[in-house]
Amino acid sequence: MLLRPPSGAGRRSLLPGPVNAPFPGAVHRAMKLVECWRWRFRDPASGRMCRTMYPISEEEARKFPQAERVPGTLIMREVDEIDFADTLPFVGAPATE
Repeated sequence: MLLRPPSGAGRRSLLPGPVNAPFPGAVHRAMKLVECWRWRFRDPASGRMCRTMYPISEEEARKFPQAERVPGTLIMREVDEIDFADTLPFVGAPATE
């Protein structure tokens, strides 16, 4: 005896794969991991100890005088290998000649 699948069961195979599955036109780029920490530093104006509100990279923390990492706040962020020129600090600044 041959059993037939319920009505509509064959349609499942026609649906696309899972939402997170790569699609044919996808571009895969290498991502690099960057350590981000919350930082503790002394405010030069008031002399009080301050902390960053959210984790930032060591490069970003260089603007704070004598910044120290806050233990236990490490997170790893994935960033593109490519640095985009339009997001650099000097973009939009008046040209000096």
